[in-house]
Amino acid sequence: MIASYFTMGGISILIGMITYVVMRKPFKAALEVYASEKVIRIFRRTFLYGLVFPAIAGFMSVSYYSCSKDTYEKVVAKRDYLIGRNFEQTEAIFTYLLLALFVWTLIITVGVIVRHYHRTKIV
Repeated sequence: MIASYFTMGGISILIGMITYVVMRKPFKAALEVYASEKVIRIFRRTFLYGLVFPAIAGFMSVSYYSCSKDTYEKVVAKRDYLIGRNFEQTEAIFTYLLLALFVWTLIITVGVIVRHYHRTKIV
């Protein structure tokens, strides 16, 4: 169970980092439409954390039996239970990442709309 737990923790960090690598360029390209260099620099510094932390939070949101219900040996003996929890953790990781990507998309969309509004207002 301990090995399974830490393996899933490592996988959650890895999934967050892979998502960052895949989504970094499209999000940066969208930012370059309206943002200053300062905003792009802030984005570069926070985007990785904005994807890895939700992945870790998703992983940690799934709990195992508490110590008061069963002994460690009984929990480890239930292999199907451990596999089910690993699938739940994977599902939670991707759900939290999806929500994080939605929030980042919303931030960039609002920025583009505001920038467009200010450009048309000035002209």
